[in-house]
Amino acid sequence: MKSFFHVTNNFDLQAKLESVFEYPASPTKARLGVGLYVLESRESAQKYLKLLAEVSGRTFSEFSIIEYKIPDEELRKLSQKHFEYGEELGKFMDGYSMLYSPNPKPLDGSLYDVDIISAPYGEYGREFLFRKNAQAVAQKYQIVHKVR
Repeated sequence: MKSFFHVTNNFDLQAKLESVFEYPASPTKARLGVGLYVLESRESAQKYLKLLAEVSGRTFSEFSIIEYKIPDEELRKLSQKHFEYGEELGKFMDGYSMLYSPNPKPLDGSLYDVDIISAPYGEYGREFLFRKNAQAVAQKYQIVHKVR
């Protein structure tokens, strides 16, 4: 069993719980692609939530953390690409990242057309992008943690 954590404002919470979420649509935010971004630890999610609250001027209680406790056998069924810092990640960002590439290529049909993409995310540990198939699996195992 592996847990992943997603920080969301309470306004978007219900939509993220009920459907496949195509986020972020903004090219200034989609570092790995479009889908659901999750972190690998509760501590990282709490640290990220603190940052979001500070930059948005919102209180902690205006956010929730969704935990996805996914069984190992379900994770093994999903195709995955895990990057480390280095040349391969740089090439991916230069060619496919909506955030870093001036003309990003679509992930669909590419070498990176997988269910989960992950990469180091500085002080937040690893960041994971759950694309459609991974989101559908994750939704079966979600738990909402209200922040106070």
